[in-house]
Amino acid sequence: MTEYKKYRRKQVAEMRPYKDGDDLNGVSISNVDHDAGSPKPGDMIARNPKNHTDKWLSTPKRLQVDTIENNEHSERVILTLLRIFMSDIIA
Repeated sequence: MTEYKKYRRKQVAEMRPYKDGDDLNGVSISNVDHDAGSPKPGDMIARNPKNHTDKWLSTPKRLQVDTIENNEHSERVILTLLRIFMSDIIA
């Protein structure tokens, strides 16, 4: 088997906050996230902007790890989005 290598990718995903009672038909949820109690408030439902049937759940922790690695601008954007999202949940 060949070795895995690290590749950096640039992509855009459309996202919305998960709300209790959302229809999750067609939304991929990883076993790790499911075992951690997801879907739950604070999670986001993402979709591929080129294929709206390609949807997945992402947690705030995963958003930070996957998106802001060594990128100060992206970090500010993600943290701002998380603040907006969390204020919507708390309200």
